[in-house]
Amino acid sequence: MKYSVDRFIKELTDNQVITNDTASKIQDYFAAKSDPRTNRLLAIFGVLGALLIGIGIILIVAHNWDDFTRTFKAILAFVPVLIGLGACGFAIFKKENSYTWKEGSAVFLTFAFGACMALISQIYNIPGTLQDFMLTWIIAIIPLVYIMWSSITSILLIIGITAFGAMAGYENVSDSEFQKYLCWVFLAALVPFYWTYWKRQPTSNALYFHHWLLPGSIIILLGTLFTLDGKWAVPAYIALFGCYYLFSGTNRLQNLSLFANGYRLLSSLGTVLILMFLSFRGFWEEMIKSDPLVLEDLTSTSFVVTMILAAAGVFMLYQRKFKAPALIEYTFLVFIPVFLIGYWSSIIPVVTINILILVFSVFTISKGVHMNHLGVVNYGLLCITALIACRFFDIDIPFFMKGLIFIFVGFAFFYSNYRMIQGRKSS
Repeated sequence: MKYSVDRFIKELTDNQVITNDTASKIQDYFAAKSDPRTNRLLAIFGVLGALLIGIGIILIVAHNWDDFTRTFKAILAFVPVLIGLGACGFAIFKKENSYTWKEGSAVFLTFAFGACMALISQIYNIPGTLQDFMLTWIIAIIPLVYIMWSSITSILLIIGITAFGAMAGYENVSDSEFQKYLCWVFLAALVPFYWTYWKRQPTSNALYFHHWLLPGSIIILLGTLFTLDGKWAVPAYIALFGCYYLFSGTNRLQNLSLFANGYRLLSSLGTVLILMFLSFRGFWEEMIKSDPLVLEDLTSTSFVVTMILAAAGVFMLYQRKFKAPALIEYTFLVFIPVFLIGYWSSIIPVVTINILILVFSVFTISKGVHMNHLGVVNYGLLCITALIACRFFDIDIPFFMKGLIFIFVGFAFFYSNYRMIQGRKSS
C-alpha cells in the first residue's frame, strides 16, 4: 500500500519506531526537497500579486486624492510602507522558509517606499530632482536585500543603480562628479549578496538575470568615467570584454547554457561590434588629427582604468597558463598596441582589426562545428557577413562582384546548416 510521506512518518511515530524529533527532521528534509519549479512559480505569482495589490491601492487612493486633507494624505502615504514592513516581519518570523513570502513582501515594500517618498514630496512641495529621489531610494533599499534575502529586490536595485549612475554620469556631469562614483559603491554593496546567492542557488532563474544585469550595468556605467576624458575609452571597453570572456570560462560559469551566461554573450557581442566600427579608416584618420598622446595622459582616468582592466585580464590568463580556448580572450593584448599605433598610422590598425574579425569568425565557425551547435556556427557566419558588408562601403568593386559574394555567403549559410542538421538526424 502506498502512503504519503506524512502518513508514513505518523505511522512510524505512533508505533514508536522513530522519535518525534526524528520525525520533525524528516519532514523538514522532504520540505526542503520540494519541487523547485513549484517554488519558482509561487515566487513569480507572489511578486505579481504584490505589484497588483500595490497598483490597486494607488488607483483607489488617487481617485479621491484631491478630497483629502494634507495630514490624511501624509498618513495614507505611509500606510503601504507599514503594510510592507508588517508583511516582511511576518515573512521573517512566521514564514522564514517561504521563498514566496520573502520575495513578495520585499518587492512590495520596495515600491511602497518609493511611492511614499514621491507622495510626501508632492504633499509638502519638497524640492528635489529624480536623481536625488533615486539616491535616497537606493540607500534605503540596499539593506532590505540582505534582511529579506530577496533576489528580485536585488535585480530592481541593479536597474535603479544603473539609471542613477547614467543620470549622474551622462546628464549632469558637472553637478554630479561625486555621485557618479557613488553608484560604483552601491554596486559593490550588492556583490556579497550576488556571490553568496550564487553559492546557494546556482541554478536559479533569478541568478541568471544577475549574470546579465550586473555585467550590463558595469558596461553602461563604465562610460560615465570617460565623459570628461575619453582618449582611452575604447581600449578600456575591449579590456573589460576580455575580462568578461575569461570570467565566463571559470568553473562556475562554463557549463551554463549560452543564454544563461551573460558574461560570455555580452563580451563577444561587445568586442565584435567595437571591432566592426573600428574596421573603418575614418575613426583612425580622425584620431591622427586629434591631440597627440602626452605624458599627462598616463594619469588620466581612462588610462588608469584601461591598465587596471588589462592587468586583471593578464592575471586571469596567467592563472590559465595562457591556454585560453577562445581567440577573443587575447584581443585586448593585441588591440592596446594597435591603438597606440593608430595615433601615427591608420593603415596598420585597419588591416589588423579586419584580420582579427576574420580570424575570430573562422574560429567561431570551427568551434560551432566541433560543438555541433547551429547557433555558434551561424554567429560566426554572421560576423563574416557583417565584415563583408562593412568593406562594401570603403572598397570600390563592381556591384556584380558584390552580388556574387553575397550569393556565396548565402550558400555557405544554407550548406553549413543543412550538413549539421543531416548529421544530427543520422546520429
